Amino acid sequence: MNEMVMLEIPEDVARRIRQLADYVGMRMEDLLVDWLKHDAADLPLESLPDDQILHLCDMRLPSDQQAELSQLLFENQEGVIDEPHKTRLSELIDIVQNGTLFKAHALEIAVKRGLNVRRRWMSAGWHPPRMAQDD
Repeated sequence: MNEMVMLEIPEDVARRIRQLADYVGMRMEDLLVDWLKHDAADLPLESLPDDQILHLCDMRLPSDQQAELSQLLFENQEGVIDEPHKTRLSELIDIVQNGTLFKAHALEIAVKRGLNVRRRWMSAGWHPPRMAQDD
């Protein structure tokens, strides 16, 4: 699934991107999408402030997508899923996997910064195993 986004960029930047796109034989839009796909995977989470890091630590799949994922997983397990639903299941699994990677990276940063992630998670009902140093 794609989303249409309109950007207003400076004329000189647009000219350079268009020249590069022409040089490599791509449409300008396709070149920009390729760059965004590549750079989005390398977002510098370390530069985010503590509150945004903690927000990423708390990130969950929206309830409507979670319900859809559960239904599609059930249909897949029962062997009654059709091709369009298989495609959607694959998309949702990609979202979950990417979200899990972002969340894990955010947790690593939070721990390095000494942010109290454990207390936040416990207040949400998740209880991690106690470590010897927690006593």
